[in-house]
Amino acid sequence: MKKETKEELSILRHIPNLLTISRILLTFVVAYLILTQNKLSLIVVVFVIAALTDYFDGVLARKFNWTSEFGRKADIIADRFLWIGTALSFFIAMRDVLTWKTGLQLAFIMSREIITAPFALVSFFGGKSIP
Repeated sequence: MKKETKEELSILRHIPNLLTISRILLTFVVAYLILTQNKLSLIVVVFVIAALTDYFDGVLARKFNWTSEFGRKADIIADRFLWIGTALSFFIAMRDVLTWKTGLQLAFIMSREIITAPFALVSFFGGKSIP
């Protein structure tokens, strides 16, 4: 059996970051599917794939010690991007059938993500460490 070279191992270290970046890209796909009123089953499948990238990037990063400051920060941004992007897309797609009460409830449910997103962005682009 062939042993992995140092270069091959170096490339593998980026898998968690690639999964995180793919989550951001999949958010656009989910939003597009929602806004173009595709089948709910397709939306759910793509969303679940995006959500699984969050699970697997963390598992791989911890198991193989492929952690990085970029990865920690990007993961937080990608999570908020997926949740806020999906909720906002549903909100826009359903704006004609939502009552003001339902809209307020959705906004309340997403308020934590909405409020903390700017702080995560400032931390990411400001180069500060995330505790």
